[in-house]
Amino acid sequence: MRFTVLLQGRVIATDGGTNDDIGQAVDNAMNELVILGIIDPTIDLDLESRAIEIEVAVDAVNPFGAMALAHGAIRTALHAANIGTPDWPTLRPEDGAWGVVVDHVSVDPEGELIDA
Repeated sequence: MRFTVLLQGRVIATDGGTNDDIGQAVDNAMNELVILGIIDPTIDLDLESRAIEIEVAVDAVNPFGAMALAHGAIRTALHAANIGTPDWPTLRPEDGAWGVVVDHVSVDPEGELIDA
């Protein structure tokens, strides 16, 4: 079964990363999702508020499997683009690191939204 997984979060940039730097890194993450063969990836980034939404489609037997597959792909793409994620050793604001902090994840199997 195909599921759409949506990650909503924020980009934190304690080192004062410029909008151009962040935009380029997000573009690189999108390219990595394509290289990974992810179905219909999209990334929306609001540079003013630093809000980010990453949406991917995955084939899985249930919503939990879909979340696990999407999580792995999104995290891999972000890391390949040198963007930190929660619990990633280099995402340490005290060192001036920057990355994506997850606020919400949802799974949509054929139109019925399941929030996590």
